[in-house]
Amino acid sequence: MTACSNAQNPRFLSRFRIGDDGSASMLALLGLYDEAHRAGGRANAVISARTHLESLVGSDVYTLTKHRPNRVLRIEGDEVVVGTGKSPGGQAVPIEWVQDAIDMLVRDGEVEVTVEALGHRGAFIGAVLATLPGVVVEPTTPRRVTLGSRC
Repeated sequence: MTACSNAQNPRFLSRFRIGDDGSASMLALLGLYDEAHRAGGRANAVISARTHLESLVGSDVYTLTKHRPNRVLRIEGDEVVVGTGKSPGGQAVPIEWVQDAIDMLVRDGEVEVTVEALGHRGAFIGAVLATLPGVVVEPTTPRRVTLGSRC
C-alpha cells in the first residue's frame, strides 16, 4: 500500500493520535492542538474547533455546494456568530457542533456534508471543515470532506 493510499484509508487515519512522535508539536505550531480540550474527555480530538474558529474571525468561509459566503463574525462564549446573506448580523452556532464534526472527521477520515450527518447549520460546519489543513473536498453529491490528499 502506498503512502498516498494510506492517507486516504480510514483505518490508517483512525490510528492517528497525538503521541510522543512530535505530532502534538506540529499541530501546536499550526495553532490547532489543544491539550486542555484533549484532557477534558475527548481523547480522540486533536484539533480545537475554538482555536480554528478564532483564526477565522473576520473571514468568509464558503458552503461547499452553493458557494455561499458565511462570515465568521465573532466568538461569544461557547458559540461562534456567523453572518449570512439572510442574517448579516449573525446567528449563533454552538462551537460544540463544530468540534463534534472535527472529531468525526479525525475518527472516520471523512464526513458527509449533509444535515443528517452534521445537523442544523451543516453547510457552515462543512465550510469550516474544508478550511482545516490537509482536508480535501470531494466532488461528490452530497459533498464529502476527507483527510489527506487526493491521488
